[in-house]
Amino acid sequence: NDVLDYGSGLGFSVDYLLKQGFDVQAVDLNIEMITQCKKDYPDADFTLVNEQSLPFNDQSFDLVFSSYVLFEMSSLEKITAYLRNAYRVMKEQGYFIAIMASAQIYNPEYKSKLYHTNFTENYLRHSGSLVKMSYNEINMAFTDYFWTEADYRTAFTQAGLKICALY
Repeated sequence: NDVLDYGSGLGFSVDYLLKQGFDVQAVDLNIEMITQCKKDYPDADFTLVNEQSLPFNDQSFDLVFSSYVLFEMSSLEKITAYLRNAYRVMKEQGYFIAIMASAQIYNPEYKSKLYHTNFTENYLRHSGSLVKMSYNEINMAFTDYFWTEADYRTAFTQAGLKICALY
């Protein structure tokens, strides 16, 4: 029941995990996010971390959960280091769940009522390049790094994680 939300952001996944009955530790790099989350979700423990390490003992968590974090990283080396940290704090029979966008989402011709991706940088996308999307409902654009499924598979393997399923 011990879960690490690794990159908790605004805490939406923390809220979900708490409602499922998990004991949640949450970490993020952004002090503003941590400050807001502590107010919004007082039943979880939030910790400010840096990119290099997690302040937890080896094999501390049954589940390490990461939602929309990996495409914010600028290199495969950073992704692999992040995944190695997750692997280190995950119990031997534990699980790591990563939610990330598929490579197809940045296709400029991709049609969605929720967002659009018809930006110049998306036509020239390649592993590690910046890509962009805009959510229609809030009229806000986001910039991410483009990684393929093969890139993610390589990083997971180099970090020592075995991929059980991919959806």
